Amino acid sequence: MQPIVYVLGDSHAWSLFPAVEAATSRPVRGLSWHIAEVADIEMDLEKVLKANDVVIWQKRVHGDPGGHCWHFKDIGSPPGSPPGKNSWIRGAGLSCDGSLVLEEAKRLHNITSKKGAKMVLVGDSAQLRLGPEDCLLHSEKADACSVSKADRMESTLGFSALATNLSQTYNDIYFFDYFPLLCNEKTCDQFVPGTTISAYKDTNHLSVSGSLYLAPFLCSWFKEHGLAD
Repeated sequence: MQPIVYVLGDSHAWSLFPAVEAATSRPVRGLSWHIAEVADIEMDLEKVLKANDVVIWQKRVHGDPGGHCWHFKDIGSPPGSPPGKNSWIRGAGLSCDGSLVLEEAKRLHNITSKKGAKMVLVGDSAQLRLGPEDCLLHSEKADACSVSKADRMESTLGFSALATNLSQTYNDIYFFDYFPLLCNEKTCDQFVPGTTISAYKDTNHLSVSGSLYLAPFLCSWFKEHGLAD
């Protein structure tokens, strides 16, 4: 049976889905996104994973404008969630490069390693100042939406260091960081590089066009690491 590529994570992982589908001839499946139950995800993975499958895990690693970060954690039943469900939570005390991220990654790796599957950690997109529509409204300002590449890289250093360390420690964990592909040497803006097509649908989620722009790069990276056909 042909190995399957699973995409797991929050809404940022969902935004990457078109790129993954276009980058491989293998079947691509999404197990969950945005709101799910940790136990259910683990049981689903245990049931479906087999040797040489690939699990791509992505989540938001930038803090939001309020300095908060999002994490998946067992917290009972948040308002608006079905009974018994857990949810993505945020808080100023939840560091993007903190122990919760490492805990989540290791928890997932415990499953993939037992099944002989591969795990891919994925970096995040830039955090723009404004969404695409607001950028157009402020088009008279050259820097209305562009952000410093160096600043954005600094804001993800913690996660990048963690992901790099895991990929160097375990031979079945890989790290794909697409963030630099959406920027020039100094800045990142809302457009697919070299075009006037929006790469984002808001300040931090890729549009379908932005996601598909990444597909050839992801395809080459997959082949380089023997992860997909």
